[in-house]
Amino acid sequence: MRTTRSTRSSRSTLMALALAAGLAGAACTGAQDPLAPVPSSMPVSPTSTEAPTTTEAPTTTVAPTTTDAPTTTEPAPTTTEPGPTTTEPAPTTTAPQVEEPSAPAAVADDSTTGVPAGTALAPSGSLTISEAGTVLDGLDIEGCVTVLADNVVIIRSRITCSGGEAVVSQSSGSGLRIEDSELRGGATRANAGVWSSGPYTLLRSDISNVRDGAFVTGGSVIEGNWIHDLSQSSGDHNDLLQMVGGNGVVIRGNRLEHVRDQTAAIMIKSDLAPIDDVLIEGNLLAGGSYSLYVMAGNAAFGGCCGAPTNVRVVGNTIKAGSYLYGQLMVMGSNTVSCNHLDTGEPATVVDSDKGTNPKQNSCP
Repeated sequence: MRTTRSTRSSRSTLMALALAAGLAGAACTGAQDPLAPVPSSMPVSPTSTEAPTTTEAPTTTVAPTTTDAPTTTEPAPTTTEPGPTTTEPAPTTTAPQVEEPSAPAAVADDSTTGVPAGTALAPSGSLTISEAGTVLDGLDIEGCVTVLADNVVIIRSRITCSGGEAVVSQSSGSGLRIEDSELRGGATRANAGVWSSGPYTLLRSDISNVRDGAFVTGGSVIEGNWIHDLSQSSGDHNDLLQMVGGNGVVIRGNRLEHVRDQTAAIMIKSDLAPIDDVLIEGNLLAGGSYSLYVMAGNAAFGGCCGAPTNVRVVGNTIKAGSYLYGQLMVMGSNTVSCNHLDTGEPATVVDSDKGTNPKQNSCP
């Protein structure tokens, strides 16, 4: 019995020592005792759930540096702002369009007006133009031209019109332009070379054999033309250029030769409406009762208004002895300067009919 107890005791002691050694080894190696129950704090699921380090990657998604791209868009204004500085100069480019035309090198004559030599002309009959912007170029028209549209151009053409209001007439629209052309009456004269209800431009053209050269409306430019040899009948009051109302006209560098003493090379007379702002410069004038009239409408004959205003009569030449009463008759407070006869003497200016009330005509 003793021997048995001792043997059991030794076995128990050996088992205890083995168990203690096993636990110690497990503690050192980190291994688990396969007999021990799995603790509730076993780090199996925590290592999957604790991955806040993976979910906390907001540091990657926040990327404010990507949304903060205003730094890329903000400079845009600096790109668009200069725009105005580019467009502002535009007015300076267009401004010259409202300036008066520059004076021609010399007064017009038969070598500087009409259809240029060598131009081939295609025959045509009378024309009525109703499409805006139409251009008539290089035509020999036997008949009259009626314009019913804006911005029609007649260039390098010869028009021979018998009868009618005018060789070229415009009763509607504006912006008619006639250049380097010949306008003349036919077997039966036309009343005028040009008549228009709106502003027009007449450049380097030759007008002859009509009762009146051209009727000038407000806003028109008449420059570098030769108007001469009007058709005359008993009782006519012929004018090479006649204006009876309107504003803003330039008459410059024309050769206006009247072969009779009735009525004027240039007549500016406010019969139908007030007249203001007219430049008459560098023309050669011949013939007429006076070669130039600037006067109020005659109430006895239906004239509506007082003397024209802001008329400048500057640097014109008058053919000596070609007039009946005198050279220049200018009513009102208008500018008259540096006008001469073709013989060199200063021209004489009066402010009422038949030589009374002389006015000064001096050069600054």
